[in-house]
Amino acid sequence: ELVQVMRELDSSGGEIRLKAGRYALDDPLRIPAGVTLRGAGAEQTTLSFGRNVKPTPGLVNQGAPYEKSARMQSPVPGKTGLPAVAGILIFDSNIAMADLTIDGGGTLQQGIAIAGTRATPVEHVALTGVRIEHLGPFGGTHGQTAAVLARHVRDLEVRDSVLMGNGPALFLEDVAGSAFNGNALG
Repeated sequence: ELVQVMRELDSSGGEIRLKAGRYALDDPLRIPAGVTLRGAGAEQTTLSFGRNVKPTPGLVNQGAPYEKSARMQSPVPGKTGLPAVAGILIFDSNIAMADLTIDGGGTLQQGIAIAGTRATPVEHVALTGVRIEHLGPFGGTHGQTAAVLARHVRDLEVRDSVLMGNGPALFLEDVAGSAFNGNALG
């Protein structure tokens, strides 16, 4: 049902308000441009990912540290490059998420993957009151496990959120003009 609503908003944008409850997802949820996904509160609305979430290509760049990957060809999110298992996929601009929990089910390498390219960065993404928990083992398949992975992003705002994982809370590469305030990291 949630995936169908996302498809319907793909060209028009808009706001999706989720009622309190647990929403089970077996595949990554891609949020289209111009969409706000809002829960009833992080303690009340949970997106819960199962153990069979499929990897998405293009989220990691050969598992290389930034210094090396900056000189390499950027992957194209969702198309080329090495895969990683992420719950929420943000490849477009003008997206917001608020007041919900992402439960990785012990499987996800990234709770939220925000990925543009050098030529076309993702712009204007806001995460407010988002809780990310229960990610998979640190390192994963290609060594980049983080509550939020952001690559080639402009104007990322993360406020009043709780980012917990088995590695860094944030993995940032080529992120500019951004703000991180009032967050708890674990």
